[in-house]
Amino acid sequence: MATSYSKKVLIIDSSKIIRLQIKSILEKNGFHVLELIDAEKYFQDLWKYKDVGLIILDINLPSANGVDVLARMRKIKASFLPPILILSGDLDKIVITKTIKLGAKDYILKPFNDNDLLQKVQQHCVDVKEILKNNIETMPKQLWGICFTVNPKFMSFGTAVIHGNSIAGSSSVFYFIGHCDISSNPASAVLDVTKFAPGKSILKLNNFTLILSGTLINDELSLTGYVKDFPEKKIISRLKKLAEF
Repeated sequence: MATSYSKKVLIIDSSKIIRLQIKSILEKNGFHVLELIDAEKYFQDLWKYKDVGLIILDINLPSANGVDVLARMRKIKASFLPPILILSGDLDKIVITKTIKLGAKDYILKPFNDNDLLQKVQQHCVDVKEILKNNIETMPKQLWGICFTVNPKFMSFGTAVIHGNSIAGSSSVFYFIGHCDISSNPASAVLDVTKFAPGKSILKLNNFTLILSGTLINDELSLTGYVKDFPEKKIISRLKKLAEF
């Protein structure tokens, strides 16, 4: 009988057959599985994988050495980086030792046994939502002043409250909720926005999602990005911390 899980696993492997094999095993046991054929897409879209509870990383990716990818992952300043399992086609003790020193939890040899794979995933995969929920009350609430610029003339001013990794607020034109990680480098935010102001707007959308990333210097946050599904609509957002409570 399949175990019920609300956990996400990201597979980074160039082999479609391997990805499908792993995905089939895990989904039968209640895991939600995401796939990438190379690691660069992971680094480009970190915000998409904030709730991933485990990464299965192939050591021999065509575009990059798995050891180098793991080292790069460990350099990311983020509020949470999931456990990592290394997938390898050979038992190279030197390489395996390097990955363990870089923080990999375990390794899986190809070809792998279905039960062995499942056991290691169940052992190491975490529920990120539970971790954040358990920690949220100890995280400070912060009040920020915020300014949005779109393409680049249209501007809107307002305030935002950041509590842990959650953000909510409103401006003269719209209100928004979403998730952010101001402790990571780069900082990032994904905001679901509803426009409520009457009249014409350069956005010409009532509901949309903003994808943003940037830098935090002292108490000022500068983010740039775009409207999801409308990349031509460029966004600049500047925030300044006003208070902590």
